[in-house]
Amino acid sequence: MNNFLRSLGVCALLVSSTLLAIEVDSDNGPVFDTEGPFDITQLPQGASVTLPSPATTVVPLSTFYRVGPTDKAQVFRISASDSGCAVKVHVYDKTSDQVKTSMLRSGESMIYRFERLNGVRVHASPVESCKAKTRLVLDSNRPLEIGM
Repeated sequence: MNNFLRSLGVCALLVSSTLLAIEVDSDNGPVFDTEGPFDITQLPQGASVTLPSPATTVVPLSTFYRVGPTDKAQVFRISASDSGCAVKVHVYDKTSDQVKTSMLRSGESMIYRFERLNGVRVHASPVESCKAKTRLVLDSNRPLEIGM
């Protein structure tokens, strides 16, 4: 698995319960990003990674991404940043006819409980035009698979 991720230019490392993102620079070797949570945009399209618990992921707006459970009775939380704009979050479960939709304002969060071991697709978009930098934070009570 490490060789697979390394070939993609991305690797995950668990150190003191914090997920560090590592970028591989062909000239200088690995470059460690310890500035904050894992950034999903570092993953190539179609790739996924299992994040340990506790781990936090930054998710950009207007991006579709996959979230999958690794255990039964698992939940994940999506939180809007304190200084951001209102965001509408859609959770698509292929085993359900309904789409779960939540409106998140600054500092609010939503919780989603996986019904089965099937993953879901998530998409978030701003409700109004916004000049403030808005980001979502995704975390879970157990290790969580996430991908583009």
